[in-house]
Amino acid sequence: MFETDHRGLSPVVGVVALVVITLMMGVSVAWSAGTFETTLPEDRTDSVVDDGTTNQRVQPVEDEVIYALDDDAGETTTHVVVLEITGDNVGNSLNEIEISYAASGASGTGADKIRLAGFDTDDDGRIEVDWSDDVETNDVDATNGGLTLTVGVTGNYDLDSGKALVFAFRGVENPGTAGSHTVEIDVNDEQVYAGTLTVD
Repeated sequence: MFETDHRGLSPVVGVVALVVITLMMGVSVAWSAGTFETTLPEDRTDSVVDDGTTNQRVQPVEDEVIYALDDDAGETTTHVVVLEITGDNVGNSLNEIEISYAASGASGTGADKIRLAGFDTDDDGRIEVDWSDDVETNDVDATNGGLTLTVGVTGNYDLDSGKALVFAFRGVENPGTAGSHTVEIDVNDEQVYAGTLTVD
């Protein structure tokens, strides 16, 4: 009869295997921690802001005041507002945002369509301060035939210099014709930001 070899794996081989597995896990974690989406995904199904959305990035404030995720003419999509806090609003609390379109239709949006509401405090395109809990859900109204969207805010968050206000909402219909369309965004009924919504 043949003798059975009862020898196990060399301790050195075991240690090497353990080190390799540990390194692979570390690389995987580092990759996932450093990977973020550059824009909000259009296929998200959540209708309200949650903790997961704070890792979403938006375009830097210097690019556009407002933009559409789907910029095709006539499409119903998400609009993203990014405003640098300046002027008379600095030092005041956030109480209201009013978005006035020349051609888009906001009648399909409301409090349940808000996707992001916060401040980007270090210009990295990501929300560091989430003020979605301050939105007065009964005071989110589309008026003027859907051309004006008003969002009431309780006022528990300050508008400090250096912050960028970020607000994203679903259910807006892009203008039906391609080109650049004027949008005015009034914060606290004190300062109006003039923006351009471009659709193809």
